[in-house]
Amino acid sequence: MVKLDHISEGHLEKEKRKLMKKTDGFQIIEYIRSSIEIIMNLKVEDLEREVRARNNGEVSVDRGMDSLNSTNSLVSNPNP
Repeated sequence: MVKLDHISEGHLEKEKRKLMKKTDGFQIIEYIRSSIEIIMNLKVEDLEREVRARNNGEVSVDRGMDSLNSTNSLVSNPNP
């Protein structure tokens, strides 16, 4: 298993070729959708941490909320 910190372009290209050989278009779309969902969940967790830090008087959350709004608009309207 490849650790996330050590993923290179070569690893990504190998995974891409493997997916294209084994899967049809619908499966690739589902793979991408689930990847986006995972990324969105990580982003929400990050924003929640920023909000907790802000409530403790450490950092401003405005930057994080702008990022969440931008990300949400991309997910809800992928072709602006």
